[in-house]
Amino acid sequence: MSTLADLRAQPLLAGVSDERLARLAGQVTERALADDELLYGDDVRLGAFVLLVEGRLSTAAALDGQVIDAGFEHAAPTYLGAIQLLSDGLQTGVARAVGPARVLLLGAEDFFELLRCEPGVARTIIARFAPVFAKLEGKRAEQEKLVALGGLAAGLAHELNNPAASAARGAAALAETLGALEDAPRALAAAGVTPDVLAEARAALDAAIAVGAGEDALAAADREEALGAWLDGHGVPDAWDAAATLAEAGLPVEAVAPVVGAVEPAAAAALLGWLAAAARARAGVAGLREDARRISELVQAVKDYSRLDRAPEEDVDVRAALESTLTMLGHRVKQGTVRVVREYDAELPRVPARASELNQVFTNLVVNALDAIDGDGTLTLRTRRDGDAVIVEVGDSGAGVPADARRRIFEPFFTTKAVGVGTGLGLDISHRIVRGHGGTLVLCDGPGPTTFRVRLPAR
Repeated sequence: MSTLADLRAQPLLAGVSDERLARLAGQVTERALADDELLYGDDVRLGAFVLLVEGRLSTAAALDGQVIDAGFEHAAPTYLGAIQLLSDGLQTGVARAVGPARVLLLGAEDFFELLRCEPGVARTIIARFAPVFAKLEGKRAEQEKLVALGGLAAGLAHELNNPAASAARGAAALAETLGALEDAPRALAAAGVTPDVLAEARAALDAAIAVGAGEDALAAADREEALGAWLDGHGVPDAWDAAATLAEAGLPVEAVAPVVGAVEPAAAAALLGWLAAAARARAGVAGLREDARRISELVQAVKDYSRLDRAPEEDVDVRAALESTLTMLGHRVKQGTVRVVREYDAELPRVPARASELNQVFTNLVVNALDAIDGDGTLTLRTRRDGDAVIVEVGDSGAGVPADARRRIFEPFFTTKAVGVGTGLGLDISHRIVRGHGGTLVLCDGPGPTTFRVRLPAR
């Protein structure tokens, strides 16, 4: 019997065109099996879709190490191995020949091409194994969540490391500065600096910090140049070292001149030493405060994202949920030249939702958008009210979803990403979560940049 005839005899391929069958005939490889010969299992990995064309096969299937189907016999013509390929090996098993048998093996890539090009074949396979797929999807969803959490944890660790390392450096520098401040009173007393001059210097420092906040680096460099020249011209020792610290604190020549000009050069050195140490101490405290704020912000974002201390369902501010998602994905957003555009409705009502599930939806959509622009493009987040519903849109400036993939974008295991990059369950899971909240998730019409729209009932 010819290979083409074997394929035509398969009920699974009954609706496939002759042209497709001829192509399949050139893609499959034939294998004859002796009685009790192992086809796959144990140490032999299944790497192909199996079409049984003659004889019988005995199989046992296992899911996560637990046997779910033992001692089942398949008689030709039929097929095996679809679930193992679709689940990327999550379901495993063993298949042996019962008497002489003959099979046709279709490679994994050709099998997935068949599913993409022949929706009838895909529907038949999914319908036949629907109960098993339900179990597999649940386990795959858990795996995807664990993988996502692993990526988020790695990114969060990176984000936390920056302010933590900065705080450690700041604490060490502040300890050194406090030592200089402890020594300053002796030098000031020896130089004869009066309390009135000290009070005037402190007032100048307070005013400079208030005025100089937010200035750019160029303004600070100009200030340092002017200070160094003025102090050096007035014979102040170590003029340029002092100028750098004073300029960083925001002190211009106009603030320093009246204070320093009222004392002798020796006293000026002691006064400037104290002033510089005080400026460094204030800057160090401000830096530690900013590091602590950033760490607290990240911890709060994790708390908001996971909702570990909240009720299963609550009134959710979708804007805050989007922002906590962006914070959790900060390591991805900062890669390359990603521009984030926020178009939020300030009067948006809250939505009743299970917050952790909603965050999973937003994470999937944002990750897909970041994958689409690959570090160079625009991520757009929009929110608006539409009657009694809240609309959330996540868009990207990438190449868009191919026309032939748009109608299948929410199908389980379907992905437009490269092999090994996506599992094809993120959008399916998101679609079902949104639907479970009484809403809809759609891919907006039109070619070009991609936009997914989530519609949720408002409170």
